[in-house]
Formats: sequence, C-alpha cells, structure tokens
Amino acid sequence: MPLDSQQRARDEVLRRRGPAHLMGLPAGFTWRPAAQYWRDMYLATYLTGMDNSRTFTDSGTLDGDVRKSYEAFLRDHGDTPAGQVVRDFLALLAAGPVPSDEEIERFLTGHKLQTMLGVQPR
Repeated sequence: MPLDSQQRARDEVLRRRGPAHLMGLPAGFTWRPAAQYWRDMYLATYLTGMDNSRTFTDSGTLDGDVRKSYEAFLRDHGDTPAGQVVRDFLALLAAGPVPSDEEIERFLTGHKLQTMLGVQPR
C-alpha cells in the first residue's frame, strides 16, 4: 500500500530536518531552549499525529504506514535520543492490548512531550 501524501510529507520533514532537530545538542548551544521546543514539537507530532493526520486507525491500532515510517526512522536515527523515544513508544504499543489514552498520555509526559491532538496553531 503506497504512503499517502500526508505520510510522505511527514517522512520528508524528518528526512530533511530530523537530524538537526531530533539529535542531542551541545550543552553550550545558545538557542538550546528554542531547539528543544521545536524538537519536542516535531517528535510529539510524529508520535501522536494531529487532528487531520492521525497516527492511529479508528480501531485504535497504529496505522501500518506510520509503523513503517517509525521503523525506517529507527534504522536511520535509532541511536539518537529521539530514536530511543520512538523505540520506547513501539515497545509500549507491542506490550499488550491497544494502550488507553491515559497510558499514552503517561508515556508522553514521562518523555516530557504532550499530545498534539486538538492543538491549535498560534
């Protein structure tokens, strides 16, 4: 099944900007708070999707194309801090039945992220 245009766009952003935004930054980096904000925003959006581009199907399972994207991300960036978060997220999903919204919220909070569902642009 070919990736839809939203998934291709998501993958392209991560391909082009992922390493700069998703890898650790040096401690003396002047723009560290801003870079951390955008890293967290991209990563949270990648994990949870947004209202018009959900990562889960209506039945609550991870969309197959999204899973393929996560697996490709791990192949390319698995040794980064963001790669570890994606790996942990896939482990949560594989650990048992479909996780509840509360379990996903706890996961995100534990990684200092928040869901991007329902977020309105400023």
